[in-house]
Amino acid sequence: IAKFIYDDSFIDDGDGDCYCESPNGMIDFYIEDAKYHSSWDWLMPIYTKINRYISERCLTDFVFATNTEQLHLNLWMALEDCSDTPLVLWFHVVEFIKWYNQSKTN
Repeated sequence: IAKFIYDDSFIDDGDGDCYCESPNGMIDFYIEDAKYHSSWDWLMPIYTKINRYISERCLTDFVFATNTEQLHLNLWMALEDCSDTPLVLWFHVVEFIKWYNQSKTN
């Protein structure tokens, strides 16, 4: 999730340390401290980025729109069904990012 949202600011040093860096080079957080699975404040920017990506891409690519319709519906329904915990939405965000990464390599 961190790599999806932070892109080039996500650093994996190869020694087991993964972290996200701010533009000034300071470490924002180590990946083991991430709270995407338990905090709405961490998870909602990812959800927003996914929605924006899907909406923009669907405007120009009908095949993409057809292929992502179920993923988008799952995300929306997960958000609607979440009462106290973001865990359900987190699961669907992870599934979308897996699909996104796989589609970039195909």
